[in-house]
Amino acid sequence: MPLGLCGVTMGVAWATKWVGLYASAGLAILFFWTVFRRLREMKHLKNRVQSMKSLVITLLFCVLFFVIIPVLIYYFSYYWFLRAEGVRNLGDMLSHERIDRVVTLQRSIFNYHAGLGGDTHYFRSPWYQWPIIWWPMWYYSGTGFMPEGMISSISCMGNPAVWWFGLAALIFVTVRMCRQRRAHRADVMVVIGFASQFLPWVIVPRSTFIYHYFASVPFIILASVLLLDAIRQKSERAFAITSGTLLGAALVLFAAFYPLESGLPCARSYAKYLRWFKWYNY
Repeated sequence: MPLGLCGVTMGVAWATKWVGLYASAGLAILFFWTVFRRLREMKHLKNRVQSMKSLVITLLFCVLFFVIIPVLIYYFSYYWFLRAEGVRNLGDMLSHERIDRVVTLQRSIFNYHAGLGGDTHYFRSPWYQWPIIWWPMWYYSGTGFMPEGMISSISCMGNPAVWWFGLAALIFVTVRMCRQRRAHRADVMVVIGFASQFLPWVIVPRSTFIYHYFASVPFIILASVLLLDAIRQKSERAFAITSGTLLGAALVLFAAFYPLESGLPCARSYAKYLRWFKWYNY
């Protein structure tokens, strides 16, 4: 049941945004890594035939729930789009004409994104700048409507305490995973999950922005948990100090940057204190 639900939600992810496809690559690596481990374990089992039969059934199950069903979910997510073009019911969507229409749309989406590499958007930011919050995305400035000395701004960035500690934690987890002869499953899951969401952007030709890092953030948070747990195993006191400091810093920075992220009017003199690293956020 968990495996089947994972396949269904993966199909929903595909139908929501193409980054779901990146996550699928990570899931595939984790799955086949697990299969490889099971095959090694089978060498020492007496009832290998039954174990191999169970493995084959699982693989066939995954073809259904991780290939066929996600493709159908993605395809039928275009139902309301095609209704505007004359589709009357779900059966009508299975005609060759409608299938060709959806395939053509996929080509158009791909060609659109592939052709965005030459733009000169002022706030474009390459993948290696996101983890350190080198260049936040600025959406809105309300300076023309504010009283003298007041500003209003909406921008996109991460909480420095969360992102910077998370980056350090991710490095720690990656190094620990590589040094261990038999890596812990939690380390492998976090590293592969992060890599599946982050590394595809390295080869994407279009201009990118800091908000593309959003899908990677859950994994740096998980890496932070693993680092804090490693600290706790060494010293309860060090864990209490580190986790307390991190929590306090995240809370203070959230409150400090909230006006510049949300559009809440604030004094220009206050906002100037938050122009770290020449961040252009108002």
